[in-house]
Amino acid sequence: MAFEFETIVRAGDTDVTGSIYTPQVVDWLARGLHDIRSAAGYSYGAYEEMGIASAAVNVNVDYLAPIRMEDTVTVAMTPDVGETSIRFDSTGTVEDTRVFQGSITLAFIDAETRDAVRIPDDLRAAFETFAADTTTD
Repeated sequence: MAFEFETIVRAGDTDVTGSIYTPQVVDWLARGLHDIRSAAGYSYGAYEEMGIASAAVNVNVDYLAPIRMEDTVTVAMTPDVGETSIRFDSTGTVEDTRVFQGSITLAFIDAETRDAVRIPDDLRAAFETFAADTTTD
């Protein structure tokens, strides 16, 4: 099941037309990364203890419908866990309308050398609890 959170579009989130300020969705995805990590039971401190860090290496957003001030946007993030990175496929909806889709990818690196590292198994398992259900009937 995807990780979900809601956010209300405030005046500072919009441009002069009252529509969403384009980079705001990227900020929501970045905040979602913090929230999903916490929901998985990890903090930045835990990463430090493991000697790892994560860095956003790719962000992609397609805007599908207007997002306006005072809309309540439900953001869903579904991780696709690889060996050294996680892509979080993301969608935003207002009521029943999909307003954006995109992804943000985190690469996992050694905190000291900054070289790519394999995602630790326990961390991988924690994020996979939010992965898409791939069971078949």
